[in-house]
Amino acid sequence: IYYICDEDKSFSNATTKMKSNAFSSYVETEQGQLVADNSSVWHVFERDTKADEALGITDSSYAIRLAKRAVQGEKSILIVDVSMEFVREAMQSMDAGENGYVAFVSSDGKEFFSDAKMEPEESVFYGKDFYEKAFESQETSGTSEVKVDGTYFVFVYSKLEMGGLMSCALIPEKMLTSETDGIKKITLIFSIVAIVVSILIGGIISIL
Repeated sequence: IYYICDEDKSFSNATTKMKSNAFSSYVETEQGQLVADNSSVWHVFERDTKADEALGITDSSYAIRLAKRAVQGEKSILIVDVSMEFVREAMQSMDAGENGYVAFVSSDGKEFFSDAKMEPEESVFYGKDFYEKAFESQETSGTSEVKVDGTYFVFVYSKLEMGGLMSCALIPEKMLTSETDGIKKITLIFSIVAIVVSILIGGIISIL
C-alpha cells in the first residue's frame, strides 16, 4: 500500500523508499495522468515499469494495481498493489471444469486467470458480446447461456465494488448436471468471491 505525496511526505507499509516528489513524478506517467484526471473512481492497472520507476518502487511482484486520488484537490494518491497469489486464492473456490475459464477482468481488458498456466492468444471475455452486456447491465451478478467457437457454456459474472473489475467464468454446459441448482450454486459462489475480495481490499485500504 502506498500513499504518495510530494515534499517527502509519502509513506507505505513496504520497505521501498519512496521518492521525495513521488506524486509529481507519478502523474507525469501515462498511468498517473489517468488517475489524476479522474478522481472519482478506482483505476485498475497491470505492472508498469515506467510508473514504478517514477514512484521509486523496486518490488514489481504485484499483478494488479488499484489507484485513486486520495483527497479531491490535493496532491495525494492512494495505491494498492495486489499480488497474483491473492487473486488466485480468491478464485480457488470456483472450478470451471475441463475446458472452462475463470478470471478477473478489468474494465480496460486485462484478464487475470485463476490458472497460472492459462495464457490464451486472444481475450476470452473482454470484448465479447456476453461480457459487454453484463458489464453495461445494472445487475451486480448473473448468468447466461453463450456459444463460443461452437461450444455451449454458461457465462457467470459478479461485479466487484471498485475498479470496474468483474469475476467471470465460462463453464461448459455439459458440466452442470442439474442446470437450475448448478447455476444457482455457481452464481452464489461467484458473488461471495467478489464480496470477499472487495472486503479484503477495502480492509487493507481502511488501515490507512
